[in-house]
Amino acid sequence: MISITGVGGAGCRAVDQLAGNIPSDIKRACLDTDPDVLRQPPGAATLLIGEHTKPRPFHALPPDWSRMAAREDENRIARMVAGNALVIVIAGLGGGAGSGIAPALLEICKASGVLTVAVVSRPFTFEGRRRAATAMDALCAVEALADRTILVPCDRVRGMLAPGVGINGAFRDAAAALSIGARGIAMLMHGFADRP
Repeated sequence: MISITGVGGAGCRAVDQLAGNIPSDIKRACLDTDPDVLRQPPGAATLLIGEHTKPRPFHALPPDWSRMAAREDENRIARMVAGNALVIVIAGLGGGAGSGIAPALLEICKASGVLTVAVVSRPFTFEGRRRAATAMDALCAVEALADRTILVPCDRVRGMLAPGVGINGAFRDAAAALSIGARGIAMLMHGFADRP
């Protein structure tokens, strides 16, 4: 069984974009600390984590809080990943949720003996130095825990955008790049699983 699991806003948007584009036996799932984010991906399994850990507002949590939230719900996350041969973790790094939850999820998968591929993005330059530094710290943790890591630099995505595309379009296309990367890996592994 293969699961594509998005964490944080970018990861959940990427999972949403996979609807109808992957075989039905590839599972889609989303984890976040914000219930509003989990309303986005119809048809995907969702898990709201850290209800007893996190402060308000949900969307402004630093990575440490999100990591604590994931550890609080470690048993529920372990049940979600159980039975999978491969979990593909999608996250946009730089924010609190993706940067905090992705390494924690990978750690839980590793402890459960589940193979992992992380498909993660590095923030646009215009998002600022703080997010860039947060992303680098998270990327180091992700690379240490995932069996394979694929990095999508958002500035490269921006270079391929049509002139006049605004910030919202740039974020949408960055999520699409994550989605395409995750789908490619899932379809490749799904093909191997189908071979006699």
